[in-house]
Amino acid sequence: MQLTGNWSYPTTIRFGAGRISELAEACSATGMGKPLLVTDRGLANLPITRNALALLEQGAEFVLLTGTHIDSPHVVNSLYQGDQLLETFTWERLPHSYHGSGCTLAACVTGMMARGLDPFHAVHEAQEFTWNALKNGFRPGMGQYFPDRFFWSKQDDQV
Repeated sequence: MQLTGNWSYPTTIRFGAGRISELAEACSATGMGKPLLVTDRGLANLPITRNALALLEQGAEFVLLTGTHIDSPHVVNSLYQGDQLLETFTWERLPHSYHGSGCTLAACVTGMMARGLDPFHAVHEAQEFTWNALKNGFRPGMGQYFPDRFFWSKQDDQV
């Protein structure tokens, strides 16, 4: 039995083996002409990422590789336009393990671009937001920390 599914709240999510083959068509159907692929260095050389880039090769203008899974004192993220490195961003590594950091970053980049920022500035702003959300993260149980995406709304003495 093969498990597949579609969800459409708040955005469409396609799940299941082989669904990557639908990526280019899904982008085209939404009118997405220049998709941005965000992944980390640990996934960058895996077949899923290579396949996604190959499918998007005719339209992926920007790629952000994050260094979250590399054991180092800093997180180094690299933004490419095509095969040209545009910028390397360095962030202090925070002490905990987090669940939701990649989702926070990708959603924030998307939101910033939807508000009209160009990809370079959207990526920069999104990284700053994500780092602060992680810095102010919380641990609801014994597992990983979660980003506090509402850190900005708290009083200065609460942060």
